[in-house]
Amino acid sequence: EFSDPIVAERTLEFLIANKTKILNCFPTLVPQFFPLLLKLIASNGDRLDKKFSEVLPLMMSAGSFLPLFLSLMDLPMLVVALEKVERSSGTLIGSSLATIQKSAAPEMLLALMDEAYTGSSIEDQSGNSGSDDSGRLDLADPMFLDLLKDENDGIAAKHWTSPTISSTLQAALNSPQSDRLKQSLKMAPRFLTVYFATALRDVNNSLLCALIPVAMSRYAAMFPDKDFSFEVRKKLSDFLLAAFQRSPDIIALLKKPITDRLGEAHGNPAKASLFVKLLYLILL
Repeated sequence: EFSDPIVAERTLEFLIANKTKILNCFPTLVPQFFPLLLKLIASNGDRLDKKFSEVLPLMMSAGSFLPLFLSLMDLPMLVVALEKVERSSGTLIGSSLATIQKSAAPEMLLALMDEAYTGSSIEDQSGNSGSDDSGRLDLADPMFLDLLKDENDGIAAKHWTSPTISSTLQAALNSPQSDRLKQSLKMAPRFLTVYFATALRDVNNSLLCALIPVAMSRYAAMFPDKDFSFEVRKKLSDFLLAAFQRSPDIIALLKKPITDRLGEAHGNPAKASLFVKLLYLILL
């Protein structure tokens, strides 16, 4: 039901109205199901932007801290994945398991759920079709299984090394951007601002030390929209510098991860600019 605009708005309003009680009585509930909330905002767009931003800090816990960062970075990719599902099985608004089973392509989501919850392998049924549908998902690809999951499994996403990623991104770039994709490219940087502000205010140095190398690794791995990339890289740079200013003692702990990535900056102006700033901090 995450695609239903009324259900989506009421869900966020409920979480906002009860956030104190939820934090006190059920502190792991929202972090456990943050992937569902991300699908909610990916499906409904920027009309729920402010309410989602208010709920976002509730999603942060020790177990969700890193996966949530990666999922926010990949919000545009989540939109692409959801739209690929819709093209194959119809609109997701009002969908439940029963209605999906009656849709034109029920095997897709059923197979995804079977893979996610039972670990059973997914058979490639593409050979049953007489046409080459470039909009169909490769169900066995971990990229889509990770993007479309409903619960936080605590595992940092690896799908930017997926063999499917380049073809998926190329198809998205060669097609007109949907309104939802355009909105996600605007929303994701704003959500990262909330995430980083909360992290700098609330999390301990151990979590910051875990986040910083991951953030550096994603500096050149993001949805390849020019304006989106520019804005996200600036937010990543600002966060990294602010984190070192807040906790200068962690610089010594992270010297090796930073220097190990110096080679990655060769021939990459975006990374080179970041690492020059970080090296300056190290050498102070």
